[in-house]
This record gives sequence, structure tokens and C-alpha cells, in this order.
Amino acid sequence: MKISKVEIKNFKRFDDLTLDLGDSPGRIIALVGPNGCGKSSVLDAFLTYNAQYIRYVGNSIGNIQETKKDPSHPLSPGQNIKVYLDNTSELGESGEFNKRETSGLGNTIFSFRSPYRYSGNLLKTILEQVSDIKENIDGAGFSNQLDDKITQNYSRLYVYYHNLLEREDLQASIAKARVIGGLNTSIKNCLDIEITNIGNVMDGKGTLYFKKTNEPHIFDYNKLSTGEKECVDILIDIFLRKEVYKETIYCIDEPELHLNTGIQRKLLKEIIDMIPEESQLWICTHSIGFLRSLQLDYNSDCQILDFGSGDYFNGPKTIVPIEKTRKNWAKIFETALEDLTGLIAPKRLIYCEGYPNPGIEFREKGFDARIYNTIFEAAYPDCLFVSSGGNKELEKHSGLALQILNKAFMDVEIFILKDRDINSSGPTTQEDRTRFLQKSSSNRMLFRKEIENYLFDKEILIKYCLSSGLEFNEESYDLIVQDINENDVKSMFTQILACCTSRKILKEIFCFELAKFITPETQVYQELESVIFN
Repeated sequence: MKISKVEIKNFKRFDDLTLDLGDSPGRIIALVGPNGCGKSSVLDAFLTYNAQYIRYVGNSIGNIQETKKDPSHPLSPGQNIKVYLDNTSELGESGEFNKRETSGLGNTIFSFRSPYRYSGNLLKTILEQVSDIKENIDGAGFSNQLDDKITQNYSRLYVYYHNLLEREDLQASIAKARVIGGLNTSIKNCLDIEITNIGNVMDGKGTLYFKKTNEPHIFDYNKLSTGEKECVDILIDIFLRKEVYKETIYCIDEPELHLNTGIQRKLLKEIIDMIPEESQLWICTHSIGFLRSLQLDYNSDCQILDFGSGDYFNGPKTIVPIEKTRKNWAKIFETALEDLTGLIAPKRLIYCEGYPNPGIEFREKGFDARIYNTIFEAAYPDCLFVSSGGNKELEKHSGLALQILNKAFMDVEIFILKDRDINSSGPTTQEDRTRFLQKSSSNRMLFRKEIENYLFDKEILIKYCLSSGLEFNEESYDLIVQDINENDVKSMFTQILACCTSRKILKEIFCFELAKFITPETQVYQELESVIFN
């Protein structure tokens, strides 16, 4: 069973919304977008639709009139929401709801988990009767309600285990393997834990017990972290349902709650593997882990509905799955994560001279790049300076980068930043600099000889001395540095340092200290900013 089209009218904040998945709907439908864009309301529409034909999913009693956007709207409950299957028939008119109930399958067309899953303590001391799972009356009935299923699901696991022991006269180890063997496989694929036993209600220890690699002691469910509980809770629920809910629309709202990105991707794989092939998964998410899994692991099986690209509440609107191009995936990631991708990837890459090989943990080792990153990291957080060798290597490496990266990353600007000492035969004039800049809009060249000519500027040295309680010898400095733009100040380091302090400081350390004083209000900063960015 797969939904191919949904029509939602006068429901919650929607006037008239259509979701059209086409003639071949995917097995996985991801509703992606920021908070408040209407994703959860679509799942609520399914639950309301289900109630119109059979009864509510979960433990809620709702009222269709309360979900109307305009209570005076003449549409009746059967008209405001319509769900079409992949054979183009309207689900409510197909007789499927009545067929399920009369054949003993109960209320199994929709299975729902809200984002507000309850992960509290689990300790049963009395084993009370629980409803048949196919009645679907456990947990939340709408997306804004608390979803507490772990207690009932534990009771079902416990009863199932003891039924195997008594009715089939199985050994405890065999019964245990049948009950929790497959479940443990899924849990271990997500977390470094597994269920060891299901406790003993009669002994006052009605809870699940776990073990962990390199953990010497067995511990109970209540010792799990919130994220671990979340993961175990969802997997147990689907594990128990999958034998009955074979042709079902599984709806899970924000399963990423409390989970880190690595576990998110693993959990989605286990959910999809566990859900029967004839079923369809509808998932609301803005999780980078789930989106990455859909992009890389289930690209051909999923359809993405982008709720972040417009206002779908007012007037007739239709959403169709995005075409899964790289550009659209980038847009989905940015929309869903509110441009988080811009925070973790630079939008401007600047190749400069310096040691090209990375240092420990692949950190930048080049002197120039570290200086530039220190100066501009606050004002230009989306910019990264990268060392790429000497003058000739720089052009070769950056040229290759321009050819490849500009094709792969359309939104990334790539610059080449050179010192002005590029001529081995003699000084580089300002005319030489102009000719180099005119070769390409990506070319940049310092106005001064090299980065030290900015660091050893009188303005910066005075700021350094004032901050350190030192006295700057301006007279000596003026005798040493005749032209801050053209002089080889790097070779004058010892004399320049003596104008500031009598302490012995390594040149590299001194330069990194000075870089902190090249701040936006200084003329040196403004000149560098103009040369590189403007």
C-alpha cells in the first residue's frame, strides 16, 4: 500500500493543499522543512482521515470540527481530506477500512509516532492485560501529544516470551532468541548495547536489561541515556508491529529527537529494513543524519517534499517531489537546517603561499594562511585561507582547484592570493601587479611586498606595545624601515623587534601576536581587506 496523492482542505492552517507523488510513489516519503511549515499537520490529516472511516489512531478522542481552519466552511468531514492509493483509487471509498476490521486486522492502515516520545522509567510489578496491538490505541493520536508506548510494548514482549515457553515448550534460550534475537540485531546496528533479558515481573523486576561492550555489569532500561531510550523505543514498537502492520502507512514525526547524527543515519536504515516491503514510510524531518541517509542510501526509494520553499497555507497549493539533483539537495539541506551547511563549509576559499602539507589532525600548517585566518576569521567566518606551496606551486595547485571545485561547488568562490615578490629577476612593480590582476577575476595580489609588510607596520607595532605596557621606539623604527610597502622587512626582524622589546621572541610567534592587533578599525586591516575581498 502506497499513497500517491493527498488532498487537504480547510484543515488546521491549510486552505487547500495537494501532495502529488505521481504514478509511481516511493516507499519513503520525506517531508522536509523548518519548524512551523506544516509537515506535522499532514500526518495529523492522515490520523483525522482514519478516524472519519473507522476510529482514531492512538489514545486520543478528537473532533474534526476543531481541526477546521474555518469552522463555518461547508465541507463535511469526508470531503476535507482525501487520500489516493497508487492504483488511483480513493482509500476511503475503496472499502479497505471495513475490509481490515472484518478480516481481523483491526485499525492497521496507519501507524503513528509523534515527536514527543516518552522515555521515562520502565519497571513493571504487575502484569495487566494490554490491548491487541492491531487495535492501534496506544500512544499519541496527534503530533502535539505525548507518545508513551514503551510500557505496553514491554508487556507484549514479556507475554510473547512466556507464551513461547509454555505453549511451545521451548527452552528459555531458544524462546529468548526468538523474541529478542532479531530485535537485538537492529539495536546493535545503532547502539553499542543489546538486550540480555526481559526481566521478571513477578519478582518486581519487570524491565529490560542490557549489556554494553567493555561494560562489566548488566544494567536496566532506566540506566540508558535519553537518546538510547529513544532509539530502543522506536525499534521495539516497529518490531512488534511489523508482523501485523504489513500493508501500512508508517508515520514518524521527527525521529531524530535526542539522537546524534551518526545514530540518526543508522536508525533510519533499521526502520526501513524492518518495515514490511508492502508498506510506505512517511517521515517528517530536518535532520542532517536522516537527509544524508536518504540522499546516499535510499536515493532511488525516496521522494522528498520540500515544505520550506513557500507558503502552502493560503490558497490552493500543490507540492510535488523535488528532482533529486545536487543543486536541489543542497537547497533541501539549507532549507531544512536553516543554512547550517553554510556554517560547516566555507563559501570562499583563498589559496595563498605557504607550506602546503597539513599538520597534526590535518590542521593548517602554512604560516601565511594561519595569519590571514587569524585576521579575518571573525568578520569572514565563511572564508578559509589555505596554503598551497610557493609562488609557482600556488598557481599550479589553485588553477587545478579552480577547474574542479568551481564545477563541483557552484556556490564557492575561489581566489588566488599572491605576495608581490613574484619576480625572481627583480622587484615586482605595481604595473606587474595590475597585469596579474587583469588576467583573472579570481586573482589577488598584495599591494605590499608580503604579509610581514603589514604585520610590521608602525600602526600595528604601536598597538602591540601599548597592549603589553612597552615603549615603542619610533625614531629607531623610522631609520630601519624606509618604505613599508617595498622594503624586505622580513630580513629586518631582529632590529624591528628591538624597537618594541628587549625580549627574545621567535619571529613566527611575534607575527602571530601582531596578527591579533590587525583589527577592522586599523588602516592596515582596511587595506588588506580591500586587496583580498574588494
